[in-house]
Amino acid sequence: MKTFIIFIFMAMYTLSGHSQKTTANLEEGTIVILTNINGEHYKHIDFPRKNFIIKRGALADFNSLAGTKLVIKEYKATKGTNQIALLSRQDDKPFFRFFSSVEANIEQAIESGELKMYLE
Repeated sequence: MKTFIIFIFMAMYTLSGHSQKTTANLEEGTIVILTNINGEHYKHIDFPRKNFIIKRGALADFNSLAGTKLVIKEYKATKGTNQIALLSRQDDKPFFRFFSSVEANIEQAIESGELKMYLE
């Protein structure tokens, strides 16, 4: 009897976790905000490596980008269910003085907390 009750609670717990998945309405022109990261670098946003940024004479400070509003310019390609998009800054400034846009896996970046939706 105890195992049956434990089984029921475990089944309810796993089913409730799948029902909370949300999908964002992402299209070209959507504004997202770059958040501060916990680790060394962004995993789902394809920023250039630090040595490339430093060789061109810019500072490779990713923390200064936190809070920057980014615009989805276009969708490049899809890899299965992942959406690869081209992001640029809303104020039209380049990233690290030289890079006008970056690629990102939008859905995974939002799920991991690297990007968040901008609510007007």
